[in-house]
Parts: sequence; C-alpha cells; structure tokens
Amino acid sequence: MNQFLMLSKWSKPFRAMVVFLFTTLSLLGCSTTIDEYKSQSPTFLPETFFNGPMTAHGMVKDYRGKVIRTFYADINAYWVDDTGVLDESFIFNDGEKQIRRWEIQKKGNTYTATASDVIGSSALIVAGNALTMTYELELEPDGMTVSMEDWIFLIDEHTALAETQIRKWGLPVGEITLTMRKLLPYSESR
Repeated sequence: MNQFLMLSKWSKPFRAMVVFLFTTLSLLGCSTTIDEYKSQSPTFLPETFFNGPMTAHGMVKDYRGKVIRTFYADINAYWVDDTGVLDESFIFNDGEKQIRRWEIQKKGNTYTATASDVIGSSALIVAGNALTMTYELELEPDGMTVSMEDWIFLIDEHTALAETQIRKWGLPVGEITLTMRKLLPYSESR
C-alpha cells in the first residue's frame, strides 16, 4: 500500500513532465522558414529600415508566457558604405539600463551581424517583409549563454514588429516581443 501511495504522489508531476517533453519535441519539427515570406510586402531592406533614429517598445515573457519586464529603447541606426551600426540604449521598467551596439556587414545580398555580447556572428536572412537571425547571447553578470531566434517583420516603411524566442539547452525559457518605429521629422509626422 505504501508503494502505491508513493507512486501516486509522483504520478501527477511525472505525467506533466511527459506531456511537456512530448509537446516540446513534437513542436521542434513545426518551424516556419523564411522562404514562406518571399512574396510578402513591403520588401525588408536592412540598410533602408535600419537607417536613422528609431524607438522600440517591448516586453519580456518567461517560459510560461507571463510578462516579467517591459522596456523602451532609443536606437541610432546609420550606414557607412556597406557597414550598418545600430546603437541601442534600453531602459527597463525596473530601472536597469543596457547598451548594445550591433554592426551589420553587407556583402552582395547577404548580411552578417555582430555585437559585443553575441558569441561569434549571425547571418541575417531576408525574404519579402521578413528578417530572421539566430545567435548565442551572453547574459550579464553571470555569463550564462542563451540561444536567440529573432524574427522581424516590416509592417510599413516606418514600423517593424519583432519576436524573439529565447532557449537554453534547446528548451524555451522566454520570449521578447517589440515594436520598432522610425522617428519621423516633425513635418512628416503631422
């Protein structure tokens, strides 16, 4: 009888773990490819959209989908020849400030991005109105590394929506959703 009680005590957490693992493994094969957006417009050109002052507003969710942080960012984006720079200054709702500088290299129709807290470089893949990139991000202050998968969709010439999946050891641990908006000169914004 005690063995039965002991087994039933663990059966609910065990079932939940089995369902979670099955769901996670079954979803691994259900990913979207960038080619699905080839015919979508407007056409996303990083050197056009990421050029000039911008703002971003977003939120960070945990693995359960609960919003755990919100943020605002000022972005100064510009290009010199085939090199693009995005200087990002983030302010989170808890007061934390972060700065990131992306450098984008354009060679023909391909783009590669680097940042000081990104391990190695990331290829930016563009098709239609979409841009995607994956990279390993080193989190401060403990140096933990997470995998990031960004999808950015151009809505119009001034607005893009972005979603980022955050994973550790292949398992989802969080998500970032944000809106990026180019700042318009006063005469154009009226």
